[in-house]
Amino acid sequence: MRNNFQELERQEMEQRTVPAKIKNGVDAQVGFFQFIGSLFELYLPKMVDLFVHKMSSDSDNAPKKAQKRYPNK
Repeated sequence: MRNNFQELERQEMEQRTVPAKIKNGVDAQVGFFQFIGSLFELYLPKMVDLFVHKMSSDSDNAPKKAQKRYPNK
């Protein structure tokens, strides 16, 4: 059994057209945001890990470096 409202919606969607200028603009914006999202997804976690590792290694290695320079102290 078919729903008449679903059939009406399908017919209206088939008849609806979007101007090419608007479609191209929307496609360009979506592509731009996908590109920015990909950059954040790829590089942001690595940058955060790098900063966290750098900050933790600087504080952890400071006494070790002094011990290496002066092993008899």
